[in-house]
Amino acid sequence: MKLLLLVFVLGFGLGGWLGMNLGQGNDLFSNPFASKAMVDNAKASGSKLLQQGKETVQEKTPQLLEQGKDALQDGKAVVKEKVQELQQ
Repeated sequence: MKLLLLVFVLGFGLGGWLGMNLGQGNDLFSNPFASKAMVDNAKASGSKLLQQGKETVQEKTPQLLEQGKDALQDGKAVVKEKVQELQQ
C-alpha cells in the first residue's frame, strides 16, 4: 500500500512537472517555477510582432503597388481632362 502511494505521488509530481513545462513552452526538464524575465517576454513578443508585420507587408506589396498604379492612371486622366478644359 505504501509502495502504491509512493508511485502515485512520484508519478503525479513528475507528470505535473513535465505538463507545466509543456504548457509554458519550456524544455521538458527545466524548472517550471522559474519565471522568465519580463524583458525576455517582451523581446519574444516584439520579435513575433515584427515577423508578422514583415510577412503582411510582403503579402500586401503587390496589391498596394497595383492600387498605386491605378491611382496614378486615374490621376493622370483627371489632370489631362482639366488641362483640356483650361485650354478651351
